[in-house]
Amino acid sequence: MAQKEYLQIKDVGGGMDAKTDAALLQYNQCRKIINGDLGRLPGAISKRFGYELQGSAATPATNVLGMGALAIPGTPPKIVVACGSDYYIYDNIDEEWDAQGQTISGEKVEFKTYLDHLFSVDYDTDTKTYDGTDWSTTVNLSAADGSPSGAPRAKYVEVYQNKVYLANVVIQPNSYQSRVYRSSLPNTDYEIDWDTTEGTGQYFEADTNDNDVIRGLGVGASRLLIFKEYSLHIWDNYSRQKIEGAPGTNSHRSIKTIGDWTYYFNRRGVYRFNGSYSEYISEPVAPYIEGISAASSYGVCAGEKDLHYLLYIGEVTNDKEDIVERRVMLDFDTTKNPSSGWSIHVLQTRPSVFLSAPTGAF
Repeated sequence: MAQKEYLQIKDVGGGMDAKTDAALLQYNQCRKIINGDLGRLPGAISKRFGYELQGSAATPATNVLGMGALAIPGTPPKIVVACGSDYYIYDNIDEEWDAQGQTISGEKVEFKTYLDHLFSVDYDTDTKTYDGTDWSTTVNLSAADGSPSGAPRAKYVEVYQNKVYLANVVIQPNSYQSRVYRSSLPNTDYEIDWDTTEGTGQYFEADTNDNDVIRGLGVGASRLLIFKEYSLHIWDNYSRQKIEGAPGTNSHRSIKTIGDWTYYFNRRGVYRFNGSYSEYISEPVAPYIEGISAASSYGVCAGEKDLHYLLYIGEVTNDKEDIVERRVMLDFDTTKNPSSGWSIHVLQTRPSVFLSAPTGAF
């Protein structure tokens, strides 16, 4: 019987570098690291942890449009999935997804929690809130003066300094793709309202004449971050500022703030922003990003686990670099330098959104 032989590698700290010719790699670098974890065991490449299906049947056999979580003290946390034309909530007792009898449009759905409510937007139907029992289009969404107008429909939602922000909005019959509305501060009953009056309401715009639209929102460096496709803007509750030289994003779902940096995807690569400037960090995995289609760049999505930025980019074909991979997820260890923190994973399924679930949800 053949004897096992072990290859001793004392230092793998250089990480993965798919951009540099193999003959020029440093002694502690690898050309490709698939489904490996460089940080879990010092001096070793460990197999990454996997994942499992939650729920016996999950939701109907259509694409998941969005995911959110509501955790209210004293009640079991709830995971909400938008799928098809309805919301579904996971029941961790019978492990089924329960339909909610609501109506959504089939567009992507984004969620954000605030004031013990889950806010939901999908652009083509009215903005909604969920309190753990009931769905509403008026609770925390009504106009300040009690008129029928209230929170607009929107593509993106974020919470910053005790206000809810909605961006790339519709106020029938008009759409405002570079406009951001903000709610009031909570009153003594912990409720918010909205003033969408044209010209005097609570909103601001991010360069309406640049042939660009808002593609996402985030919070980082104590600022609200407004991402257009080709530019990045910040809001400090008083004024908006464009960050010169900073690219925007193709996908709202690529935006993740981890520590002092906000990470995000642009068609040219992965960037991170620290409140002052944005820097390109994905040179070691550039051949993989170059191998995704322009259309796919709008569907990338990211998650965070153990200080790793995990970015799903999908199918990769780069004939020049002889790369053909399916269901690729880039993995950046944010505790390391951009030159040494990268690896890749190949998944069995195609995610459309990631969610950090509260303890007890599953």
